Amino acid sequence: MINSHDQYVIIVSDVNDFHAVAVRDALSKIGTTCYIIDAEDYPLRCRLDYRTSEENSLAFLEHDILGMIDLQRCRAVWWRRPRAHNVSPATPHPAYAQ
Repeated sequence: MINSHDQYVIIVSDVNDFHAVAVRDALSKIGTTCYIIDAEDYPLRCRLDYRTSEENSLAFLEHDILGMIDLQRCRAVWWRRPRAHNVSPATPHPAYAQ
């Protein structure tokens, strides 16, 4: 799992979005870790995992490149440019893909 002790910011955008990259770099200069995650990666290369019990709740983003990200340590999310996600070819019925 990455950054198990740090807090960070997630930008949901195209990884080649120059504005998102500029914001990530500016945040980095003031000591804030920032990850850019492409919305098109979900759910094929990126998955959400939420678990709850009587004692606690856990929320993770599992990314094929970035690894496991503890969402409880996320300070902010900026959804820069909403785009469609990719539907898994394993989707059992076309109606579920809509």
